[in-house]
Amino acid sequence: MSIITSHFPTATFPRASHQATAYTTNDEPPAGSAFQPTYQPLPSPAASSVPIVLIVDDNHFIANLLKQLLLESGLGAHVVYNAEDAFTVACQQQPALMLIDFMMPGGNGDTLILRLQASALTHQIPLALMSSARPKLPQMVGIPFLPKPFDNDDLLAFIRRHMRTAIAN
Repeated sequence: MSIITSHFPTATFPRASHQATAYTTNDEPPAGSAFQPTYQPLPSPAASSVPIVLIVDDNHFIANLLKQLLLESGLGAHVVYNAEDAFTVACQQQPALMLIDFMMPGGNGDTLILRLQASALTHQIPLALMSSARPKLPQMVGIPFLPKPFDNDDLLAFIRRHMRTAIAN
């Protein structure tokens, strides 16, 4: 059993544009160079039959660990690092599930969830809120909560269960 957690500082990256993008990063930047992420447009939903989980977390380390875990488990995964990009990508790509961090700069997860639920384009997307804190959010009734750190097996079971439910509906 393994646990995903982070005790590393969160890196900040310059924004490339206002167009929604998925982000991928190299494991380690070359010594002495400024680390720059690479930006890749998301494929269209029709391009892949693999259900996509959209991971929304400003902590690059945790987001990329989650992505790697999902990819190794045969699921599709994309990462965005802020609420605004998450909303744009959700509207365009209609992921099978969104894992949303609670505390992010520029818009917390609870605000993003309320916005997603209010939109005709995204209200049907299954959502889960994740955090190392235990927020008391009465407006989040019915939204599954994932405490950080994650147990990998429990996390994968949770994701598969919620994706099956979404596909069945």
